[in-house]
Amino acid sequence: MNDEDPQAAMVDELAGAERADPIIYLRPERTDAVTLDALAQRFGASVNWPAHSEAADSSDETAHAVRGVTISTDNVRDGDLWVGLPGLRTHGARFARTAHELGAVAVLTDSAGVQVMHDEGFTELPVIVLEEPRTRLGDICAMIYGTEHPEPVLLGITGTNGKTSITHMLRDLLELLEIPSAGSSTVERWVGGERVVAGLTTPEAPDVHDLIAVARERALEVAEFEVWVQAITRHRVDGIVFDVVGFTNLAHDHLEDFGDMETYFGEKVEFFTKRRARRGVVSLETEWGERMGERSEVPVVTVGQS
Repeated sequence: MNDEDPQAAMVDELAGAERADPIIYLRPERTDAVTLDALAQRFGASVNWPAHSEAADSSDETAHAVRGVTISTDNVRDGDLWVGLPGLRTHGARFARTAHELGAVAVLTDSAGVQVMHDEGFTELPVIVLEEPRTRLGDICAMIYGTEHPEPVLLGITGTNGKTSITHMLRDLLELLEIPSAGSSTVERWVGGERVVAGLTTPEAPDVHDLIAVARERALEVAEFEVWVQAITRHRVDGIVFDVVGFTNLAHDHLEDFGDMETYFGEKVEFFTKRRARRGVVSLETEWGERMGERSEVPVVTVGQS
């Protein structure tokens, strides 16, 4: 793996950097409120309440309840949980004050983030303290957005080459069948006929869950995702189980991240485990497809030229 963690660098960019062309985010209009106490209890965390807060003793369970999740100051809405993640050059918790000014009502961060907020003199919001928050972020999003439930049908495509093309083909085939869908690729995100430019090949976990929640809200039956291998290793698709996952091929790309082909392949195999998928489709055009079929924990259908 590279010594410089690109995921940490991405946190620096998303948390507070200003961009000439801001990302357009797709978010649901309505979500149920989830209390901080419920979140903390679910994930074995603690809540640090501000000294002046009455919420800790309030009988009103909606006091400081959250309705959304974000890690980007470009994407804060009223009622959001601001997640401060450690970055390469700074800590996302440093932008908690800005997030609060934009509408965030609580912070989730690690102990290092708590110290950053203390050093910044910001103690206005309750803080859920959870070590290694990125590893739990997908599950937290699932709880807040209700995306633990199995709708819409979720399709995920991984592989070195062909992911974008197949994701778009799936969308186009569904349109021909008059089944509008939501989805995400390297090029764009879409919900029915609405399309916006993509920021990442596979979005961060809050954006993945946002998109699924929007699809459900608009009664779309299917959501298809291009899934970069780093999205698996960096927890961007945590908290969901794909109904069908697909594997195209494996080539000598991304070895700067994984070192060798066996390690790279092993990370792809994770996508075909029971905690990630219910069934799979595997291309047999390379030896890696045959091996994927053998290693898969879920039932697979194989395809290839005869």
